[in-house]
Amino acid sequence: MTTLGRDGTVNVAPMGVDYMGGYLVIKPYINTKTYENLLLNNEAVINLTNDSVLYYDSLLNRKGLKFIKSLKVKVPRIDGAVDYYIECVLDKYEHLGKDRAMMFLRPIHMEIGRGSKLAYSRANTYLLEMLIYYTKLKAFIEYDAISEALRTFTKVNYYFSELVRLRPTEPLMIRARSLFNESLNMVIKAILSKT
Repeated sequence: MTTLGRDGTVNVAPMGVDYMGGYLVIKPYINTKTYENLLLNNEAVINLTNDSVLYYDSLLNRKGLKFIKSLKVKVPRIDGAVDYYIECVLDKYEHLGKDRAMMFLRPIHMEIGRGSKLAYSRANTYLLEMLIYYTKLKAFIEYDAISEALRTFTKVNYYFSELVRLRPTEPLMIRARSLFNESLNMVIKAILSKT
């Protein structure tokens, strides 16, 4: 998902999207730029992709991303292996506890992208799962929920081990190894800060 900050900076945040009653629903943490930017200017672009490398780059290698102009909103799209672009406006939101929100985005324009051109691959799926658990791991550490962080790290470790067993392409493996090491370092630092 892309949003725009107050200074015009593009924020990119990989996240899950649900469909509910005509809305695309996201559940960002309230301490994120996505949440802040949506409250600021009410616009976003959902850049749907199955490409784990693009997903990784949007999370951890943002300087390599390029953007293109959207048609109905000011927020730009990611220029890359995107399957669908959905331009949205924020209609309403509600808080989910103290640290998350449920935001209801109304689609105003949808367009087919050039697509990821990927055949089904378990390695691609495993890297996507690692990325999802990595984002949860970061949040648990930020909120000082170390036991949850440790449980989440076991998921990162599981998917990394499975991915290694599959011997994926080099670009995918490089990103998986980097993600695993980053996750491990975060957990070690969090544990050491408690001792």
